[in-house]
Amino acid sequence: MSAFTPAIAAPTDEDLSSLIITTVTRETGDVVRCTRVNRNYYRCNWWAKESTMVEDNPGMRGGQVGTTHRVRKSQFLDVSKNGDKLVISVLREGQ
Repeated sequence: MSAFTPAIAAPTDEDLSSLIITTVTRETGDVVRCTRVNRNYYRCNWWAKESTMVEDNPGMRGGQVGTTHRVRKSQFLDVSKNGDKLVISVLREGQ
């Protein structure tokens, strides 16, 4: 064994969803939701408000994410911790 062993991100039993939400890059107005799928895998959705120009009811206002927002982006992530930092990898189809 060498004298120097680099720090490697280790799997964790901790649900990191809330940390992922505060870490991922978002556009202005995005609402990010993240769900743990299994040990290190998460699905994140970036919700964005749709323009009132295309809504059936432009007078509808408020925090009704399910009716006034649409998923702008969705990704499966492989997430682990290296010390206090998250190591996030976007999973491609087939991984």
